[in-house]
Amino acid sequence: MKKILTSIAVICVILFAGAKHINAQPQKTPPPISVNPAEITRELSYMQYDTVNITITNNGSSQLRWNTILNYDSKSENSEAYFASGKTLYKFNLDDPTNVTATEYFAFGDIASLCYVDGMIYYLINIGTYRIFSRFNTITGAIDIIVYGLMSGALAYNPVSGTLYGCNTISYNATLYSIDLSTGSETAVTNINCNIPTISITFDRNGSCYILDVEGNIKPFNIETGSIGNPIYTIPGFMVNYGDSYDIPCDFETNTLYCTSVDMVDFKYQLFSYNLDSGTFSYLGKFPIFCNGLAVTSSIGWMNVEPVFGVVEAGESTTVAMRLNGGWAQSGTFNATCSIVNNVANTVEIPVTMTIAQEKIPGDVNLDGIVNVIDIQTAVAYICGGNPSTFDFGNADINGDGTVNILDVMQIVNIIFRFNVTSLTKKSL
Repeated sequence: MKKILTSIAVICVILFAGAKHINAQPQKTPPPISVNPAEITRELSYMQYDTVNITITNNGSSQLRWNTILNYDSKSENSEAYFASGKTLYKFNLDDPTNVTATEYFAFGDIASLCYVDGMIYYLINIGTYRIFSRFNTITGAIDIIVYGLMSGALAYNPVSGTLYGCNTISYNATLYSIDLSTGSETAVTNINCNIPTISITFDRNGSCYILDVEGNIKPFNIETGSIGNPIYTIPGFMVNYGDSYDIPCDFETNTLYCTSVDMVDFKYQLFSYNLDSGTFSYLGKFPIFCNGLAVTSSIGWMNVEPVFGVVEAGESTTVAMRLNGGWAQSGTFNATCSIVNNVANTVEIPVTMTIAQEKIPGDVNLDGIVNVIDIQTAVAYICGGNPSTFDFGNADINGDGTVNILDVMQIVNIIFRFNVTSLTKKSL
């Protein structure tokens, strides 16, 4: 009996120890990095912008280093560029500056500088010492005069911070301004002090700033410290007395600068490119007329983040601002992935979807962005039982009675001729 009790006691001890071992299984620990939100979906109207805050948290016990990579399923295929000659804005392909098309005429004065931002050409017009800050919508053709009396004489856009900058030079001293895209309000940021006068600025796709001096040297410029680096490139044949175009825009997709100078043999304006990543220099050809402003329409895509990299200490968090750009296209749904690459875990991928709602323009029956006689023809074809290839019922039903008939056609005619023009954009309406 004693032996039996002893055996039972041993068995109980073993079972208790096993149960204790089971209960002592280690608790699951959170991953060393967490990102919130895990997915981003936004619906915007055309030319609307939105900012989403992404929180990166370090749940581990060591320092977290991270950087972002943006991968687009949908990217811009627009390779057009613009240049100004006097009061006229021309469009051309970067591969062929000899073939140009006039797109707009500005009656106020000569254009001094161009800068492309999200479907808009922002530009300065010189009237004596007076500068007008305006914008031209490359999709709809609408023109807005934003403000009179700007100080800046050269424009450049920082794609990382989403900020437009201007540069104003007096003698050897230049002032860098940030410019509000809506109001044109200027805020002095820093001075550019150089023994060679600065006449223009630009930014690459990483947000690094460069300046152009009167000798055609392009140099790195640190906005925070004011330090100026050695020239990375000198524009061939550049002479400030002859070259009217001091814009040096950057193609953010390829990280390539574009610049001009005058050929002193035939006095034609020549176009050059310089790739900031490879250091490759290319001669692209000559413009048929003089150039006094240059803009590249290449897009970095419809989202950007700030900052693009950073460090998070153990147990702490940081915030990354993602800016979504509804001016990237007139309408459609676009997908991308924001990858958070880090040193403590696998890459965290955030799916991003942006939908741009179709812009409604009453009378724009065929959805080409303008109201003209073609919309009348399209509406009549629909009323007569036809099947137009592109037909928007909402834009055709002007009076909102739920049907499209001759009354709507008459109102489309009134829309056009009320303003005594051949075509209208939404801005005109």
